[in-house]
Amino acid sequence: MFSFNSEASYNLYGEIVKPIVQNIAKEQKIIFSSCAELSYLPFEFLVTNYNNSESPFSYKSNKFLLTDYDISYSPSPAVFIQQQKNNLKNSGKVLLVGDPVINSDTHEFASRRGLLSESPGIPRNFAFLPLKYSGQEVNSIGEIITANTILLGKDATETNFKQNAELSHIIHLSTHSFLYNKQPLIFF
Repeated sequence: MFSFNSEASYNLYGEIVKPIVQNIAKEQKIIFSSCAELSYLPFEFLVTNYNNSESPFSYKSNKFLLTDYDISYSPSPAVFIQQQKNNLKNSGKVLLVGDPVINSDTHEFASRRGLLSESPGIPRNFAFLPLKYSGQEVNSIGEIITANTILLGKDATETNFKQNAELSHIIHLSTHSFLYNKQPLIFF
């Protein structure tokens, strides 16, 4: 970053981006789809204000495009249009399952989901701990792709899963799993 030239970045912003974004309200999302020559340009780091009295290599008073806008990229307008057509938010065939109720007398949380066992006999009593971020994970995914069914907590049961899984095109599970003799087992 030591060779980043704030003045050059500001000049590029002024020539190319400022005429476009000056009519876009702050905190809006801007999606860049640039030509191949500009595909490696990090638009979010274009300097939007520059103090001529400072060194071009001083960044302490810089303001970047990312400060005012939510910046993302699309490889091409055609890809962006296709993404909009395939919008998973409206598919209605997404099943999210997580944060199952796990009876535990401790206030601890599990740090991993999967267990691995190649022992000849399957143990009958597992002491699982709740998955610390499972509910948050499922809810975050639910904000990205609207699911027609979200099963959390006491609703995250095997019966409910089986009733909804066949009708779903996308299934996301956030629960414990176990590999026994190379066969996956999922715990609800």
